[in-house]
Amino acid sequence: MEEQDFGLSIVKEILDKNNGKIDISSELGKGTEVIIRVNVKEANLENIKSRQTLKLKK
Repeated sequence: MEEQDFGLSIVKEILDKNNGKIDISSELGKGTEVIIRVNVKEANLENIKSRQTLKLKK
């Protein structure tokens, strides 16, 4: 099993447990598109202690 395959299986398991969805499409020579959909509730700002930003490497 390749590393990226293992990562996607973890993502799929999390999405399955949280009523999420993952769509993957790929076109030879153009690349792959991954769309992740998750239903979220609006957070109560009084319960948020700190804000964090996630930075993704390209």
